[in-house]
Amino acid sequence: MLKYIITIVLLQSCTKFHINNFTCQPNKIPLTSNISGAYYCYNEEKNYSGVIFLYTNGMVRSIGLGDVINFKGVDIKNKIDSFVYQFETAKKRYKVLPFEEGGYCIDGNKLKIQNIRYIPQFSWGIVDRDAEILNDTTFVIYKEVFTVRKLEWNNRLIFHKIIMQKPDSLLFNDWKNKKWYWAE
Repeated sequence: MLKYIITIVLLQSCTKFHINNFTCQPNKIPLTSNISGAYYCYNEEKNYSGVIFLYTNGMVRSIGLGDVINFKGVDIKNKIDSFVYQFETAKKRYKVLPFEEGGYCIDGNKLKIQNIRYIPQFSWGIVDRDAEILNDTTFVIYKEVFTVRKLEWNNRLIFHKIIMQKPDSLLFNDWKNKKWYWAE
């Protein structure tokens, strides 16, 4: 048991956070935003499907939901509802697929989403997603940058609003007790 505890402590001390560019910090109080809600993307051409939950306090949770092949003939809302239910009823974090948490900022019709992503070898970094808000129910992510890994994607992923219950924004949120995560 002592070996286990020492291993955990050593691994935690090795963890690096590359968060100096985390500028879209959530607030502890709700903001006025017409864009909050659940948004899904189903893009067969790019073999991508995922969901992004935007909260009124500027917090974001997102997750990829697998290859689009898994969605053929399946109601997307039911698939997302099933995932949210599994997440909400899980007793421990490792029993569910993890969200990428972060924040978002709006400037006119520009939307910036920043997710905190795990980097193998005990590190965390920021993924910046630049998007354009088309209307109250649709936005397009046109650029993603993962600075720590020097990766950039110029995608055109269209996200559509879907009416559904969002998962609890703080359940299993690894960052909720970190001072740097919240706006002052």
